[in-house]
Amino acid sequence: MPFYEYRCSVCLSQFELLRGIPQRDTSAECPDCGSGQSSRMISAPMAFSMAADGIVKAMAGSSSCGGCVAASCSGCSK
Repeated sequence: MPFYEYRCSVCLSQFELLRGIPQRDTSAECPDCGSGQSSRMISAPMAFSMAADGIVKAMAGSSSCGGCVAASCSGCSK
């Protein structure tokens, strides 16, 4: 199942959810304010590359934090 990004219409918080494709456009409950008024955002897919030395790096078009899958990331302030 893919992750989808949502924005709450009430508090404007952005969050991610792991959901099946049929549920992607269904409004989701905001983890910050509890409102059920959210909409799916359009986001760039994440892509990674592994160098010969085994270091994994985010490729162009990916998030600068290189792989966050949580609703927030202390490494990139998302």
